[in-house]
Amino acid sequence: MILLREQLMITARRDITPGIFSLRFRDAEMAAQSHPGQFLMIRTSPHPYPLWRRAFSIARVYPETSELEILILKVGKGSQQLGMLGPGDSVNVLGPLGTPFDVESARNRQAILVGGGIGIAPLLFLADRLLPIAQSVHILFGARTAGQLIPMGQLEPYTEIITEDGSAGKTGRVTDFLRPLLLHSTDHPVIYACGPNPMLKQVQFLAETHGIPCQLSLETYMACGMGVCMGCPVPARTPDRPYYYACVDGPVFHADQIQFEE
Repeated sequence: MILLREQLMITARRDITPGIFSLRFRDAEMAAQSHPGQFLMIRTSPHPYPLWRRAFSIARVYPETSELEILILKVGKGSQQLGMLGPGDSVNVLGPLGTPFDVESARNRQAILVGGGIGIAPLLFLADRLLPIAQSVHILFGARTAGQLIPMGQLEPYTEIITEDGSAGKTGRVTDFLRPLLLHSTDHPVIYACGPNPMLKQVQFLAETHGIPCQLSLETYMACGMGVCMGCPVPARTPDRPYYYACVDGPVFHADQIQFEE
């Protein structure tokens, strides 16, 4: 069920890096209905501009407090406006929306999570759900530089950090370390990934090369979040339809469903 909260109060704010912060909201019904990979559409201002809500992956759900958390990267007008808010302020929220990850596909198997930059957000929620049921969880978290990383907290023991400039963790691209992991894995792995399209395209290639099930969460601009505006097309591989729509068919897709444009 999609829920609309016209005035959902912010319960907590955390500044993580100079460009990334998190917000929490308390809503028992919304928290109970949310699944890893889904997102919220948030109106960033009560004024007409920006007109459209912004989509944010659900990064965590805290059952003990009925809170949801999102991570926000300050990149445009909308995120800058949210950056001015804090506990006690209210925002207009629609959700949960979208097709979630298939968590059960990793039961008793090795779960490999690949996150690029702010794409780590939905994988945090996913990891929380996978740890009790997967045989093992291995998180590859990559960014251009250390300043784009977020603390992994309780997930740190399961996480391998990679930065392109070598300022934290290992040096290289996150997919450079996925390849050897797949080559030496004997635990029937399942891959989950979220990040920039070039990274996801390489993850898709490696998964298909090794014959490993893979789910990809796309970082796609969405205007309405409900399939009405048809503004988030994703090229499909299937012959029966040319496109999927990220907001309703995704944002999570099986790797063999979609085609990345050159």
